[in-house]
Amino acid sequence: MNQSYLITGTPSSLMTSLVTKLLDQGNRVTILLDEGAEGFHAPEGLDTGLTLIQNNPRSPLPAKTYFLSLESEEQKLDHAIHFYYPGTKGRTLTELDSGTIDRFIDSGIKGFLFPLRETLTVLQGQKSGSLTLVCVGGVDQVLPPLEAGVFGAVQEIGRSLFTLYQNERISLRGIHGASDLGDAQIEEYILQAITEDSPKTRYRWNRYTGKTGIFGLRK
Repeated sequence: MNQSYLITGTPSSLMTSLVTKLLDQGNRVTILLDEGAEGFHAPEGLDTGLTLIQNNPRSPLPAKTYFLSLESEEQKLDHAIHFYYPGTKGRTLTELDSGTIDRFIDSGIKGFLFPLRETLTVLQGQKSGSLTLVCVGGVDQVLPPLEAGVFGAVQEIGRSLFTLYQNERISLRGIHGASDLGDAQIEEYILQAITEDSPKTRYRWNRYTGKTGIFGLRK
């Protein structure tokens, strides 16, 4: 297929599986990974086409560096996918000190917004491409306070972007995957949604429960 993908967000087995599939199809994939992040494992034998960039969630520079490299090579970004997995384990609010709260919110919100801002700027300039927000879990779970705060921010920022960019010549969508679904099911839906680019899935959060058929997967 030879398209370019930018992958950001929470490392996971789903991210590993999706990246492996994209590389196997002949695409070029760049991943922004936070220093020390666990959960993603580079696929063996598929190094060609894969670029890993160390990310600092509190800084926009890693994303800016990636897009500057695209510009210098006269390439464009076809698709960006951001993964978010809300944590299900954490302390109660009264157990948290102010420093922990500050660091968590700082990295959680900035780590989400910085790559999105750079991505949307480039897609707008190209007048093409897509951005897909993937959130696994959260909707059907009771989350700890800090995780709940970032989860809520992700949802509302997504809804804001879907409204404000719906008249642009780019595709935006959000996908909610149920926490009890397997990676293969969510991966298939993500790729199907991007490939088909149906108006029914654009500019909204789509809740995926495991049913078959893209038109039956809306919230």
